[in-house]
Amino acid sequence: LTPTLKLQLQLQPTIPHVITTNADCTHFSESTCPIDEDTLVGFRHTETAKECQELCRGRSDCEFFTWFEAQCYLLNSCEYTQSCPGCVSGPEYPDLDTCVL
Repeated sequence: LTPTLKLQLQLQPTIPHVITTNADCTHFSESTCPIDEDTLVGFRHTETAKECQELCRGRSDCEFFTWFEAQCYLLNSCEYTQSCPGCVSGPEYPDLDTCVL
């Protein structure tokens, strides 16, 4: 996301239970982003991918996340993804729960 688009998304009010357009959700997938010393900015255990996304939003150095079986990887980039059944990866915005994977 560009800084301008990221700011615009942050300023938009959150509307519960609204489905985001497919174009906004294209960066979410059942996959993993590269996780290494260059991309990893944090790790926590969370119950859901949504909680992982919320942790990412709380960090200025986090732009993407990968969640798998209660493991939340906070990442500064996601140049590509690899298939990972049961994983969820995506950006800090839009809300994951408004997208259909």
